[in-house]
Amino acid sequence: MGYEIYCTESDFRVPRPRAALEAVKEADRERPIFDCEVTEEIQAATTLAEALEACWFEVELSSDDKIEKLFYEGKLLTELEDMARLFSVLAPYVKSGSFLDFHDGEGNAWRYSFKKERMRITET
Repeated sequence: MGYEIYCTESDFRVPRPRAALEAVKEADRERPIFDCEVTEEIQAATTLAEALEACWFEVELSSDDKIEKLFYEGKLLTELEDMARLFSVLAPYVKSGSFLDFHDGEGNAWRYSFKKERMRITET
């Protein structure tokens, strides 16, 4: 915990945001997505963008208010495994070809990529 990470490049499309939001809320009720205090904010979210913002993401919306990109910069207040769990929960709702590129201040870089309702993590 307390690990500096950055997501500065992404293409993150979610064609069914309401279903994705419900999946995130359900997963969070079963076991909190993150081990810090965001459960109330996730459960109160009325849009997927609000839920992701509760998880400290900056969300960029298209002109028709659909999520296009996610950004993250700063201290990760949870474990990387929790981030992977969030994206695994979202994977069935994310458009194939979507991706999020992360790096840290120590030269490590990785990509979450989405294809056929699955998420994959690769070091880059």
